[in-house]
Amino acid sequence: MKTFTSTEYDADSISGLGVFTLVLWLGCLLIGGFGFALHYSHPRAPQAQPPPLKVEMLEVKLTEDSQPTPESSPNSAVTDPLAQPQIPQPVAVAQPSPAIAFALSVKGPVRVVEARQAAYSQPSSPAPTAEPLPQRLTFGEGEGRQPAPDYPRRAQQEGQEGGVLVRFTVAESGHVTAVEALEPCRWPLLNQSALRVVKERWRFSPGPLRVYDVQIRFILTQ
Repeated sequence: MKTFTSTEYDADSISGLGVFTLVLWLGCLLIGGFGFALHYSHPRAPQAQPPPLKVEMLEVKLTEDSQPTPESSPNSAVTDPLAQPQIPQPVAVAQPSPAIAFALSVKGPVRVVEARQAAYSQPSSPAPTAEPLPQRLTFGEGEGRQPAPDYPRRAQQEGQEGGVLVRFTVAESGHVTAVEALEPCRWPLLNQSALRVVKERWRFSPGPLRVYDVQIRFILTQ
């Protein structure tokens, strides 16, 4: 039996393997150094995002409805404004002149005229007239025309009854110039009806300024 030795073959194989290993290590070192030489961007930390805004759409409709008027309380007095005060007439005064020794002081509006037309005395202001004392008047009796007030239908349906003490002022012409509920009842409809009839429909004969108190009652008939 023959035996062959392969010493030369094995040495060649080992030297080839060492060269291959050396080349492999050199390639790895080259790739690693190349990797270190390259610049890598570092990852940034994520920024905190602001919370999302919530938007809600509202639909607004404009109406032409007027504001509700507050109900009148039964204890509130209804009065009418008096006549506007009269504007005083301007006083005639003379123009400045050396012939006039001194000027007369005048209160109120003035108008400049010639000396012969000027007023040489202070206009007398009317004395204030005293307010007349209220007189008691019985409804339906005495002077003047006193028609009855309207009984509101709603007040009748709800069974509202009561009396209203009305104070009113009669001018010199005989017309009623001011009214108020001196002692109103608990029902606003009855108070308004009593004041309305006295202010709009009652008439008296011409004469001095007068103030009356009258009781107007609303009673349901069976």
